[in-house]
Amino acid sequence: MPGGTPERAKVLRDIRGELSARVKLLRRQEEEVAQLRKKKEREAERMAFLDESRQRQIQDMRAQAVAGMSSASPRGRSLASPAAAAAAAAPPMSPVQGGAVLTDRHAWVDPIERSQAAVQRAQAVAARHRTQAAAMAAVAAKQAQAAERTRSLQEIGEAKVAAAQRDLAASQAALKHTSAALDAAQAVLADRNAKLNEARGKLATLMSMTRDLLRLVKPVAQMPDLAPTPEFESPTQGAISEVEARLAALAAKLDL
Repeated sequence: MPGGTPERAKVLRDIRGELSARVKLLRRQEEEVAQLRKKKEREAERMAFLDESRQRQIQDMRAQAVAGMSSASPRGRSLASPAAAAAAAAPPMSPVQGGAVLTDRHAWVDPIERSQAAVQRAQAVAARHRTQAAAMAAVAAKQAQAAERTRSLQEIGEAKVAAAQRDLAASQAALKHTSAALDAAQAVLADRNAKLNEARGKLATLMSMTRDLLRLVKPVAQMPDLAPTPEFESPTQGAISEVEARLAALAAKLDL
């Protein structure tokens, strides 16, 4: 409709462009939140795997410690190796036995040395335990930091999504308000156009009546009795021509 359609179309295009941009931003932020959730799930799986590995390592170390302590104690050695217990109960071997020359020092291991070796093994196991515990504590700290960072990123993403949703709702409300205002302006313009068309019709009727009147007046103005004289020139013919010219110009201007 003339006078309102281009402006309204431009406003609607601007609003639609803004809404499209906000929708794209909202979708991008939703994708970021989804990626953060996937990352958090992968981190949880990794933490579960590390925890399971740590539990297995602890169980293995406990089993090794129990085995080391059992081999260090006389009762453990007798239970773990019946052959060793039987050999310990046997009488001392002679220096020459089985074709080999052996001394008592090389034939039997001193119990003190065996105890010292067991203590050293236990200390090594304890050192390994401490190293592994420190490594697991470092891994747990890194996991906590990663979880905190993931939670912070997720909260930021959710806040951005909520803000974009609020902005989208506000834009939709503004679009509805603008559409209502444009509809009201269009109604006013339609009423004015109707009144203008009515006035144009009345003017066309008046111009038609004026032409009819001129057609009636023109023969009278051309009568011999009303012809102009040198002393007195009648303005009737000039006035009629001027009125006709104005009517023609008005009709061309109003497209009648």
